[in-house]
Amino acid sequence: MQIGPNEVIGAVALGGGLIGMLFGRLIPGRRAKPARIIAAARPRDDTARLERELAAAKAQVRPLAEEVDQLKRELVRARKTEPAALPAPDPAALDIRQLKGVGDKFAQALAAIGLGNVAAIAAMDDVAVAHADTGLGVFNGRLKRDRLVEQAQLLESGRVTEYEARFGKLGGAVR
Repeated sequence: MQIGPNEVIGAVALGGGLIGMLFGRLIPGRRAKPARIIAAARPRDDTARLERELAAAKAQVRPLAEEVDQLKRELVRARKTEPAALPAPDPAALDIRQLKGVGDKFAQALAAIGLGNVAAIAAMDDVAVAHADTGLGVFNGRLKRDRLVEQAQLLESGRVTEYEARFGKLGGAVR
């Protein structure tokens, strides 16, 4: 039996294909992933569930924080200390740099657009925040990202304990 050129070419091609498949399995590279793996790798959108949990946690903290603030005020009155030592500072007199995320340069930028005190920030709504962001230049988006309106509203309503539970200790110069 004689082997022709077509059989040789077929055998070489078959051998080359087998070797290529073997090396393709051994060498890691970019392979197409099956659809079920891609679907499993996608993160689930738990935003709605997380927002509900956050709202529930805030609802639990608020009454406790209000009670703690009330007890602090009663303790101060019982000790008969001066009113300046009360834990609820005057938001209009509160230095804006006491808010978390506000440094000297950001405070100057806020003051330049008329937001020089905590009370002014606490009075803002979403439309006012969006309008103010246009005048903040490099600080664009920081009002929302640093949750400054929420911080200011907590301080303005005298809920210092709740503020500190959410954002950390308020600066020492204010108390």
